Amino acid sequence: MVGPYVAGQVPGHDVIYQARVAYGTSDNRVAPIGTYADSFDGTRFLASGKITGSYALGRLTIDPSAAIAWFREPSTPTPTSTGCSFPSRRSRWATSALARPSATN
Repeated sequence: MVGPYVAGQVPGHDVIYQARVAYGTSDNRVAPIGTYADSFDGTRFLASGKITGSYALGRLTIDPSAAIAWFREPSTPTPTSTGCSFPSRRSRWATSALARPSATN
């Protein structure tokens, strides 16, 4: 998968960000019970981002963060060597996380 990636810090703040978008292809092979082998192709797309902060409250420092990611990989129907066909399919997932702030003093 290829695509842009950016990371940086918000000027004047202790906030760091990361973001990525990627696109690619997959070459999938299937061999049910070792009887024959077939393959099908797919395209993939990924988007993700994360933000992390650092905040001082007197002698206490709090570091919260949040992240999100989304992935998709559809494929088209593909004939097999047995005359059947792999149906089209669509794989996708999304996830998010909110990290509980860690604190140090």
